[in-house]
Amino acid sequence: DQYNRSLFNTMGKWFEKYIINWAHSDVASHGILYLFLSDKVIGFKDLFAWINSPYRWKRRAVPVTLVKDFSRSGSIPQALQVARKLILDPEKVVQQGVGWLLREAWKESPEKVEDFLFQWKDQAPRLIIQYATEKIDKKKRLKFRRG
Repeated sequence: DQYNRSLFNTMGKWFEKYIINWAHSDVASHGILYLFLSDKVIGFKDLFAWINSPYRWKRRAVPVTLVKDFSRSGSIPQALQVARKLILDPEKVVQQGVGWLLREAWKESPEKVEDFLFQWKDQAPRLIIQYATEKIDKKKRLKFRRG
């Protein structure tokens, strides 16, 4: 009962003011924001709107929350939608979150994620490619080097 839209909006303000490092962000994303999605208090679109935030920790929360939600929903289209929107984000912490989400998505659908990564390999920050391809065998990982 305590998880409601008003609390979700309050949390959004926390990400703008009080969340100041990756540990805060990830604990809040995995431990709290995830529950808003899993309990259907909010929908994907509500969380996705945070992608446009000027606050890096709020943007990072989107892919990191979906990492936790991925085991429940396994939504490749949503993961790729988030990645497409954040793939060129200049903030390292956001790039790490995107790479992490893509790595988890790859476990469910290697072909779709590899196709996505291949399309972006020359523009995406190397950090995203590095995180996303971490579990891919070394030989296959070479195809994601910049051409």
